Amino acid sequence: NDTGSMIAQSLLANNIKPKTEESLQLGRHPGPLAVVALMRWILRPLDYRQSATILQCACAMSMDSEPIVESEILDRVVDIVDGEKTIFNTEKMLGILFPNLDYNTSGPLSSFIGQTCSAMGITENYPAYAEGLMALASKVSSTDESGLHGFLRVWDQKGKDESIVTGKSKDAVQIMTVHKAKGLAFKIVIALISPRNFTGFSGIVPVDLTVGKDLPISAAMMDNYDMKDTILEPQRQEELNRVLLDDINVTYVALTRPVERLDVLLEMDKMEFDEPVNMSQLVVWSLKKAYNSEVVAGDQTTEFSAEKKKAEEEKDVEIRIPQGITTGESIDQLVVESESELMPSHAQGMSPREIGTEVHRILESVQTLADWDSIKTSFDSKMSMGEDDKKVVFERVQNVLEGEESKKFFAPDFHVETEQTFVSSKGEVLRPDRIVRSGEIWTVIDYKSSEEGGEKHKDQVRRYCEILSEIEGSEVNGILIYTNPLKVLKVV
Repeated sequence: NDTGSMIAQSLLANNIKPKTEESLQLGRHPGPLAVVALMRWILRPLDYRQSATILQCACAMSMDSEPIVESEILDRVVDIVDGEKTIFNTEKMLGILFPNLDYNTSGPLSSFIGQTCSAMGITENYPAYAEGLMALASKVSSTDESGLHGFLRVWDQKGKDESIVTGKSKDAVQIMTVHKAKGLAFKIVIALISPRNFTGFSGIVPVDLTVGKDLPISAAMMDNYDMKDTILEPQRQEELNRVLLDDINVTYVALTRPVERLDVLLEMDKMEFDEPVNMSQLVVWSLKKAYNSEVVAGDQTTEFSAEKKKAEEEKDVEIRIPQGITTGESIDQLVVESESELMPSHAQGMSPREIGTEVHRILESVQTLADWDSIKTSFDSKMSMGEDDKKVVFERVQNVLEGEESKKFFAPDFHVETEQTFVSSKGEVLRPDRIVRSGEIWTVIDYKSSEEGGEKHKDQVRRYCEILSEIEGSEVNGILIYTNPLKVLKVV
């Protein structure tokens, strides 16, 4: 985020190394993909492609714990009626996979996404991605078109390409948001408390208008100032209470991450105030109440590590409570250091298969040819591979985007879907690389690195077209694009 970027730049300016980072896209992880598929299913309950996507993402996320067997779930929730029509009981499947999931969308978008991430285990197991989805929801909430439709619009345009940064380095300062730090512990923590005012809320919320008389509508979406000092004030206060609770929870997480030392940075325009209006003031107010003493600003101490004690001498623990809270005071605690995680990288001289995978990955991110320059710049700064390999990958992608026979599939007037999942009437699950629609004509496109196995490639595209034709009932064409060397082959 912006604050993290500013901190990193300041550290570099003072010859302090920020952590080594690896960028990951929201749209390439099963957690966010499951949340998005759930939203699409809520809007179109008979679109069984979304049901299949949710199931496959759940299977992928379960690999590190108790694996979910896709075929067993399909046997329980998919029925074939009259030997032809497929009925996918999505609600039953959701109950099996995520018993605590509540897909009621009447509340704020951020609440829906937060509850969904928690129920799907994303918050616990992939907190960085949960944070990324919440940040995207926050952006959507500030636009005119909020809710599920607004989120999906932003997701399809650029949200799926938003980067999540993760990784650790022992010799660098690690920067992360509080949401990413949830559930983790660190030797030393410097926490910045947000000065955001909690006497108002941003964005718009659904409001019950039945409390009034003779109003033409029963509900509406309103912002803080629409509701303030009106008959809707009680509902405004309820939203403010939720905002305050969220701020308190975030601050609590921040202050409970260290195992040795905590430095708290409060942004205060004044130390004297009647009632706290932001978290910085609330922290000061709470400390005054808890310790019955004044809180004064202090300089950070140079004694940056508590004294380490031998294990046999740690049986009796002396509890020290600071008197007259002053920043910079240190307290001895048991120190636990976590192991570092090294960022994976590609060695120079990647195999043809690895290069093909990278080409495929970049092409998935391209909606139109106009996107290429920004996508190339983004990938160029994040791809961990040799320069020669990177040059080959970019050349192959550009050949596809600018080729005489292939560039038409990246025109700006197409409706585009990438990595969309199909479920046939027999319960077969397939996922083509790219689907474009112009008018009533659909075209299925599949990328391949080479022509080896060409007949299998053609059969695969034909099957994609058959299933899409079953779903849409429209004319469907099938195209194979070979990337090395470039060749466009019309199959259907």
